[in-house]
Amino acid sequence: MSSRVHVLELAPGQPGLAVGPGPADLAAVVRAVGHAAPEAAWAVKVKVSPPGSPAWVEPSWAGAVRKALGCGPGSRCLDTVSIGTRGLDTPEAMAAQAAADGLDRVPGLPFRVADAEEFPAREGEPGRPASGTAGCRALAVLNPVRPHPHLGFRGAVAELGVGMMPVAAKLALHRDIRPAVDTPLCAGCGSCLDVCLYDAIAIRAGRAFIDHVRCTGCGECMTVCFMAGIGSEEQAGLERFQRAVAASARKMVDAFPGPRLFINLLVGLDRYTAGPGRRMALELHRSLVLAGTDPVAVDQAAWDHLRRACAGSMRNWHGYPTDPGVMLNAAEEAGLGSRAYEPRPVRAG
Repeated sequence: MSSRVHVLELAPGQPGLAVGPGPADLAAVVRAVGHAAPEAAWAVKVKVSPPGSPAWVEPSWAGAVRKALGCGPGSRCLDTVSIGTRGLDTPEAMAAQAAADGLDRVPGLPFRVADAEEFPAREGEPGRPASGTAGCRALAVLNPVRPHPHLGFRGAVAELGVGMMPVAAKLALHRDIRPAVDTPLCAGCGSCLDVCLYDAIAIRAGRAFIDHVRCTGCGECMTVCFMAGIGSEEQAGLERFQRAVAASARKMVDAFPGPRLFINLLVGLDRYTAGPGRRMALELHRSLVLAGTDPVAVDQAAWDHLRRACAGSMRNWHGYPTDPGVMLNAAEEAGLGSRAYEPRPVRAG
């Protein structure tokens, strides 16, 4: 059975220029999905940008979604502490960066670091959400699509399965991933060493060396290696990771019995086309907003668009040899949603 994915295509901008939706555009998408729940307590999951980057989610976007959904008392905007990005790796740093993004000034939608007060997962409950979601029955995920070395791209399912988990659960999900250095490709530049939060990388004899006792498998070193010199030690680790993310995403959805809305923002993707493994000049400056009540369908629609734009392979976009196929299959098998979808065009607001 196919799910509806509402598609808003924005006018193309110039290469390298992020052309994003306006508040009226996002309001039109939410109305098209028809999933407003006035007075419900909504958890609106956003992605706080890394320090030094433009805001990945504009506060006006979160505000437009809040108004269109009719978020009631107790609603909040939230993100969780990162295990791989310096400057987002503590609740204090996350809150400061959210303020820099303007996310602390959305009327009626206060920002919270969801796992500022972590609690241990009970036995048999590895998929419990971060504590800051308590009291919210409805869920909206406002997700800026970005490359991911283990998943191909980070979409709605990944935001459910990883992005809403507390730190301990994120580390548990990544435990099977072990990056390995392709020594002939390593330039010894130290970029990977600079981004590692766990002191797991050293430069020895002019080449990077990864200590797998300290390594958490977050993949940040793979992201910054401009020589594409770091990859997964074994593909099986990536497949286990993708299945674990799908299982975690299913548990997360079950924690929200109320309405659910998933929005993938394909905005500003050009900045990633100069990364490792680039094969061609891509024209990704046409922005899309994909929305629906099925996170699997919304991700499948994003993947289909990216493959078309990248001449069949997302590796031409970001350089990683992975795609989200295993994760989306596992999510479909777990009953999270359907990879079959029916696109429904939406007029810009």
